[in-house]
Amino acid sequence: MRHLFNWILLWNVVVGAYVQAEQPATIFVEMALYFTPNSDQEMIEELATHRVFPGHTSTYRSMKNEYIDHLKPGGPWNLEMFLNEENQLHLLFYLKQKDDALLDQKIDVSQLAMSSHVLYDFTEGQIRLNVVPKLKAAQPEAIELTADNFGLNHMCFNRSAVIYNETYYLGDYTGFGERLKTGVPGLNNVELSLKPLKDWQPIGTYYKGTIHVGLEGDHLLKILRVGIGPSGFENGGPFIVYGKITPAKKTQEKASEDAIERLKRTHGKPPWNQYLDQLIQTKQESPYATTSAGTIGSNYRPPIHLLNAIGTPTSGHKCGSLR
Repeated sequence: MRHLFNWILLWNVVVGAYVQAEQPATIFVEMALYFTPNSDQEMIEELATHRVFPGHTSTYRSMKNEYIDHLKPGGPWNLEMFLNEENQLHLLFYLKQKDDALLDQKIDVSQLAMSSHVLYDFTEGQIRLNVVPKLKAAQPEAIELTADNFGLNHMCFNRSAVIYNETYYLGDYTGFGERLKTGVPGLNNVELSLKPLKDWQPIGTYYKGTIHVGLEGDHLLKILRVGIGPSGFENGGPFIVYGKITPAKKTQEKASEDAIERLKRTHGKPPWNQYLDQLIQTKQESPYATTSAGTIGSNYRPPIHLLNAIGTPTSGHKCGSLR
């Protein structure tokens, strides 16, 4: 019978071990109260489960009342639990009077260590208490609802293609941010945003998922399938695109060499290596093999509300996945 109790104890340890310690949190305690009989013919009886939070006292009694229709094993007895602000759980177990307590103990739960305690050992068996400390993540502080706090003026890129002069495909971007740095090798670097960052001026427009930017010499740079906000909304506009256009530092020849080296790294093994020669030839024949730059970012650390909306690189969630 005690082996069965140990299995129950192990289960509670496994369940209680999954915590997200990296989040700001407060400690609370999950308790499980059991009667473990001395006779192998009887089953372990779960008497109660409860959560104890800091600053609160929880009391459990074995006597008959509006919630309990019969006397619990070993009764009458009383159990009081109080979790203080120093993460100490105070246990008080007594039969009739508090002055005659069978157990008066403080347990440090700050290390999130699970423990088990015999509260009462009598002829028929034992009253046992399992204590499983856990973390409760704190709720983010209330903030003013603004476009920045929820990334409503951020851009959502999901394999968003960069097209030059309606002819050359320079690559694509995936990410979420308030600004993008891109460009055409040998011509221009372009930094752009849907908001006027720094000393940026209007350089183009956003309309129904496409960014249009005019470059020197009547050339045109387009970025397709660009969403707005965490949900990647694409039906809006026209909106002003702000930014800065500067001469490109990378030549077409250097950009082509870099693109070919990337192909060798990404397509050098089966099954992609069968296409490698053809892809390299395409890059060599194209005067615009790739973009001259590629950075998606923000000028400030996103608030927790925004991170919760778009997820993280390891969470499997990305902007635009709700479209």
